[in-house]
Amino acid sequence: AEYMGSDISGVESLMTRFVDETRKDSEILFLTRCEFLDYLFSNMNSIVDISNINDDMNLPLCDYWISTSHNTYLTSDQFYGESSIECYIRCLLMNCRCIELDCWDGPTGGQPIIYHGRTLTSKLQLNDVLKHINKYAFITSQYPIILSIEDHCSADQQRYLAIALQNEFNDSLLTHIDDSSILPSPHQLKYKIIIKHKKLNSINDDLNDFDLD
Repeated sequence: AEYMGSDISGVESLMTRFVDETRKDSEILFLTRCEFLDYLFSNMNSIVDISNINDDMNLPLCDYWISTSHNTYLTSDQFYGESSIECYIRCLLMNCRCIELDCWDGPTGGQPIIYHGRTLTSKLQLNDVLKHINKYAFITSQYPIILSIEDHCSADQQRYLAIALQNEFNDSLLTHIDDSSILPSPHQLKYKIIIKHKKLNSINDDLNDFDLD
């Protein structure tokens, strides 16, 4: 603590992990009340040095408790609350490993939107959310991220969603496992993005025929 207090650049570097994206380049950095609470409850302020915990991470994924977020995008209530990308960033920096995306049809010919459907909550664009998930997914942990997708989209926008996931996460996206009789371990799934999605009826149209642009 004494060393960090005398190292201004170190303090600023630490603060940027919790400061809102829009203020990271400000000349004077400060933490809001919510950002300071994020720091207090983060692993960086833990009394336990998690880097020295030698848990066995070689069991099937289903054998573990997973830190999970519900309605990840919401800053407050699920009827009138604001949706914010910062909520995804905050959850990932707090080492949450399963986050939720409620996907609904956006404008005709456009991309899906994320919000609490049929309410007055504000809306986020799918591509913006995926970009920030990709950026912050593995800053605090190398273990997999599960995207829990609640899909209310039409067939066309489901195709958009599928291609957007492929384009954003590329090789990080888990698309197959070698042994379907048992789930891989967290160790085997390091730096992987896992999609949790209800299985839909097959769609005959080829995804390659759909233009993401």
